[in-house]
Amino acid sequence: MVGKLMKYEIQSYFRKLFPFQLIIIGIGVLTRIIQFFEADTEVYDIVLSSSIFMYVISCVFLYFMTLWFVVSRFYTNLFKREGYLSFTLPVTTGQHIFAKLTVAVGVFFVTAAATVISMVIAMAGEVLVEVIKAGNYLLNRLIEWTSGNFALYLVEFIVAVLLSLITEILLFYACAALGQLSKKNRGL
Repeated sequence: MVGKLMKYEIQSYFRKLFPFQLIIIGIGVLTRIIQFFEADTEVYDIVLSSSIFMYVISCVFLYFMTLWFVVSRFYTNLFKREGYLSFTLPVTTGQHIFAKLTVAVGVFFVTAAATVISMVIAMAGEVLVEVIKAGNYLLNRLIEWTSGNFALYLVEFIVAVLLSLITEILLFYACAALGQLSKKNRGL
C-alpha cells in the first residue's frame, strides 16, 4: 500500500511541477539562442543580461515552488478533506510520512536535475568548455588538498546534503503538524 501512496504522490508532483521544470529548461534554451546573436551593442548586452537574470530568478523560484508544493501537499493530504480519505487506508501514520518524505526528496533531486540540464543548455559552447576546465582544475586541487581521501569527503558531502534536505522537509512537516493544535489559523 505504501507503494501505491508513493505512486499517487509522484503523479501529483508530476502534474504540478513538471510544467515549471519545462519552463526552466525553456528559459535555458532561450538564453542559449540569445547567445548565438552575439554583437557588441548595448541592446544585445541588455537582452543577454535580462535573459540571464530571468534564468537565475526562475531557478530560485523553481526551488521555492518545489518546497511550497512539498509542504502544501503534506498539509492538504493529511489535514484537510483529503486527510479523512488518507487515514482510511490500511497504512500507519509513519508510513504516510515516509512515503511523502521519500517522494519529496526525489522531487528535489528531479528539480536539481532539471536545473543542471537547463544550465548545460544555457552554457553550451565556449562557456561550458571554460566551466569544465575550471571545474577540472578545482577538482585536481581538491584531490591534492585532501591527500587522496577525496572519495571519503565526497561521500560525506553527499550524506550531509541528503540529511540536511531530509531535515528541512521534516521540519516543515513538523511545523504543519504543530499548527494543527491551534484553534484559529491552523494553516498559518
